[in-house]
Amino acid sequence: MNYHPDLRGGRESVLALMFNMNELWEEFVFRRLKSCEKHFKWKVSDQRRFKYWSVESKGKLLIPDILIEYPDGQKLIIDTKWKRPAKNKPDDHDLRLLPAYKLYYQSDSAYLLYPCYNQASYIIAGQYHAKPYRSNNLVFGNLLVYEVG
Repeated sequence: MNYHPDLRGGRESVLALMFNMNELWEEFVFRRLKSCEKHFKWKVSDQRRFKYWSVESKGKLLIPDILIEYPDGQKLIIDTKWKRPAKNKPDDHDLRLLPAYKLYYQSDSAYLLYPCYNQASYIIAGQYHAKPYRSNNLVFGNLLVYEVG
């Protein structure tokens, strides 16, 4: 019946279920934040697309996982990551996304959010270059990366 994807079969037929854990983690975080939307008067959106570069009919998009808009107009962007940061340091690619999200979405803050494998949670705090970049009164100085359980 070939229900299982492994390379060697046993005597029993099995049905294997495989999930994209990155998508499940993103959806979990989004739904948890969405459930708080009315209580805190937030507007929580998932995967807003912004075309930041175009050539002919094609282009490149910035797609943050979660955008939270507060009642006072401030915005917060969360980029969820299912992978664990190697040696407690985020990937360069992930770090480069945060200033881009802040700039194009005119956000006040942007975070990387990782799952935690035990009950404890911790914060990886870092800082961009000592001379912050400024654009339209947006300052890219401090960076906080959270890992939650």
